[in-house]
Amino acid sequence: MLLGDKNFKPIAPGMKYRHYAPKEPVYLLEGEAVGLLPMLVNKALAAGLKVGVLCDAAMRTRIEQALGSGAAEAGAASALQERILLSCWGESREALAADLFYLLRDFDRTKPDVILAQGVSEDGIGLAIMNRLRKAAGYQIITLENGVLTLKGDKQLPAFMIQ
Repeated sequence: MLLGDKNFKPIAPGMKYRHYAPKEPVYLLEGEAVGLLPMLVNKALAAGLKVGVLCDAAMRTRIEQALGSGAAEAGAASALQERILLSCWGESREALAADLFYLLRDFDRTKPDVILAQGVSEDGIGLAIMNRLRKAAGYQIITLENGVLTLKGDKQLPAFMIQ
């Protein structure tokens, strides 16, 4: 049987459309869109969402700086920190590959409204990582096309990303 066959029953978990997938919606940022992750986190927070973020240590620093510059008062910064769940893998893609299942499934425990995931380059182990991230996101992939955020597959971007 083929994957496109509606009667296809996967014989292994990795053959499913969504694998390693948290219950909450996951959006995978690829290419130039990765640089917009701090802005998208801020937009989601401004829309009142509890946001899960899967990123490396450098992006974590950028997000924390963006949050700090956006919150003029200490109380406002504290309130934001309660609504953002940063799940980071450090500097090594090997560490990400080893911990990816745990990092994604931990979002089921923390229950964000939406999860934004940073894509990685597809060289070496990055190809396997991106395969798993794409499946976890149910192929909801955010790219930047001609300076405009786009959700692949001609789907509508979530409302908080458009504002």
